[in-house]
Amino acid sequence: MAGDWKNKKIDETTGSVSVISEWKVWNCLTRKWDLTVPPVVLRNTMIGALYPKPVDRFIIGAITNETKDPKFLNPFTPPDSRRFTLDLASNSRTHGRFLFNSQEIGENYYGNTADVQWKRIIYGSILHTGCKQLVYKKIKYIVVDDERVNEKGALEDDKTHSYHWQTGDSHAKASKSLMEFLGLNKAHRKNKTE
Repeated sequence: MAGDWKNKKIDETTGSVSVISEWKVWNCLTRKWDLTVPPVVLRNTMIGALYPKPVDRFIIGAITNETKDPKFLNPFTPPDSRRFTLDLASNSRTHGRFLFNSQEIGENYYGNTADVQWKRIIYGSILHTGCKQLVYKKIKYIVVDDERVNEKGALEDDKTHSYHWQTGDSHAKASKSLMEFLGLNKAHRKNKTE
């Protein structure tokens, strides 16, 4: 993956990152580099910001949307390279693209037990989603479980499937200074409350 990564520091714990990443595409059906499509370009993504120098670490593996056989997502080794395994989704629903990695990172964000591996495919594309801006700041935070229960009083965070995935839901409260740092000024907050 080629790319351009810049870090603009305000101080040691605060700043912004801008990143443009270019990803090679491997055709998982033919087991060859797909030279008929241009490289995938991603701008201001979390994965690009968190892994600024991942030369030949990530590859986009592509299948067609009609492909049903999971064997096409098996690990592969391109010529003159190392072995790549399926790690996260990357635009898989619309383009049939997945992130293959030579050094697994998905478990850092979604765990690695059998009951949560599906999250790496369903939510893995979050790390590939382009952002208007990427900022960082050292903050203190607390996570509070936001449990939903069904009409029988049982935990059920997925009403559609009548199942409890143990993922919960979330919402945030933040200080005025943090919201302003994130770019939410008074005019924006006023319009949201009207």
